[in-house]
Order: sequence, then structure tokens, then C-alpha cells
Amino acid sequence: MPVQNNRDLKSLQDNNTITIDSKTFSSKFFSNIFWKVVDSLACKSNFISNKYENIIGKEYKEEYKQFKIPDYQKVLHIGCGAYPLTEITLSELPGKEIVGIDKNPKAIVCANKIIQKRRLENKITIKHGNGINFPIKGFDFIIISSCSYPKEKILENIFNNADKNCIIIFRDIDSEFFNIMDFIEKYEYIDIIKKTRFKTRFLISVYWYSAYLTKKK
Repeated sequence: MPVQNNRDLKSLQDNNTITIDSKTFSSKFFSNIFWKVVDSLACKSNFISNKYENIIGKEYKEEYKQFKIPDYQKVLHIGCGAYPLTEITLSELPGKEIVGIDKNPKAIVCANKIIQKRRLENKITIKHGNGINFPIKGFDFIIISSCSYPKEKILENIFNNADKNCIIIFRDIDSEFFNIMDFIEKYEYIDIIKKTRFKTRFLISVYWYSAYLTKKK
């Protein structure tokens, strides 16, 4: 049973955080560019990559702790980027196989170099793929990056095609809250189990993002 239903979750968001479409688009656009630049820099600089893992990696660990992530057989991360921090963090948890995908071929090349450098090839596989049509049967744990887009089409693919009892985590900026809630409510067989909110401070950026833990019934 979910600890909160979709309507209850709506009440958690203060009315003052509602933004117009243009502002939401702007926030999303610049957020995606910022993290794309950070990924690229982390691939080239040990200083940036260490900061990245110590700050953002710590937040991911806290996210998994709050969500009480169970042992998994096979995990898929959509939108791994050039520096696959989610995959690296997940590799520390009990599990058998991690697959990260990204639709940017250049990001895949960089990500594979990082995995090889960390000697994680036996646990992490990086592939070129798009979340809107990637085959997701067989995965019992799916994570969708906040930078992945178009988010609704990706969620549609996952909600329609994921295995029963699949755990789905997706992240997004706070201004997308109501759009996400409205979309999920179309799917009666998707439960929102929990939502967490994080304030991220990295380099020159400070922003709020939310992570949603859902399950397909």
C-alpha cells in the first residue's frame, strides 16, 4: 500500500511554488545545460569528479536510504550522461546488473571510459538508447534522470511496458511537480509510494529537485 496517494502528495506543495509554463521551461532548460557541463567537466577533471561524487553522490545515497531500496536483480538508468554517477553509486548497493543508457553518443563514449577507469565493467553496462522506446522488460528497478526528456513519453513507455512490481524512481525540478502529478493520475496501476525533496548546492548552482518512488501494480 502506498504511504500517500497522489492527491495527498499535491497538498505537500505550497501554492507559491506554482510556475507558469515559460518559467518551468526556462528552469528545466538551464538545469539540463548546467548538469551536462558538469558531466563533461567531471570526465576531464579529477577535482570536479571528486566534488561531484562527494556532494551529489551523497545525495543519491540519501535518496536510496530514504526510499529503502531493496536488493535488485537488474536496474536500468535512463539518462546516464557523460559521467554515470548514478550507476557508480548504485554499484555500491547489493545487486546483480546495472544498465545505463543515454541518447547522446558522445556521452556514451565518455561514460564508458569512466566505467573502465573505475573497473566496474563487470557490474555496469553503458548503452546508447532512448527512454521513449528502449526495451524495459526484465528490469525490476528503473531510474529516470531529471535531465531526461521528453519526460512524459519516457514515463509512458515505462508505465505501459515495465514488469509488474517494478520499482520506478524519477527525479525532476520542483516546478514540474503538478505536471508530473497530473500525468501519473492517468495510470491507475502506478502507485506513488514516497516523494523526497533535496536542495542541491554544486559549484555556482543552487536548486531544489524532487525524487519520486513509484511502483507498478
